[in-house]
Amino acid sequence: MEIYEKDALRAWEVSLGKVWQEGRIFKDQEGRVCKEVLNLVVCVEDPCKDIGEPARWLAHQEEWVYPSLDQISKVILSDAGSLFFQYAYGERVFKFQGKKNQLEDFVLPLLSKSSESRRALISLYDPIKDSDTSKEDVPCLVSIQFRVMDKKVHVTGHIRSNDLFIGWPANAYQLFVLQSYTAAKLGLEIGSLTTISGSAHIFIEYEEELKRLINEV
Repeated sequence: MEIYEKDALRAWEVSLGKVWQEGRIFKDQEGRVCKEVLNLVVCVEDPCKDIGEPARWLAHQEEWVYPSLDQISKVILSDAGSLFFQYAYGERVFKFQGKKNQLEDFVLPLLSKSSESRRALISLYDPIKDSDTSKEDVPCLVSIQFRVMDKKVHVTGHIRSNDLFIGWPANAYQLFVLQSYTAAKLGLEIGSLTTISGSAHIFIEYEEELKRLINEV
């Protein structure tokens, strides 16, 4: 399933509607029931327009506490670990296995040298730490690819398991923060932002909030 929209809020709304209508009923290992679609592609053609709006919408709801855009930015740009999770995306971007700055030491030099390279990839999944059947808390966003075309930096995030309602807005904004950082460093414009979700799902428990979103947007 592929969804292409100009702005993020519309892309989020359309993808949620598609998964809700066409997804298969699935119960995960925690016993939570959801609707699921495999290999969902969501492309936001102009992320500069409103990429933060889905996360802002969630942050304004009273049912939960959702991180602000500033908090999301700080987490993805920090090389520090997390007190609450066994992994932190920023740490894996800027200090993978405690030593590799994947963005500054690889992606940026590579694209500066060869802007047409298709090798500008950041890995967030660490098989040494994560390929352990006893672990439950492993990265959902597993890789990020940067591609320069027509003097624009396009970014694609591969997400193995994507809570489309709660998780996608933060993941999309995290990708945009890194995309903006990369584009600025290279002196280029910002292109499209795409997520590819192996398992795109919506938990049934969010049905009322989902209806509210569709009525408001």
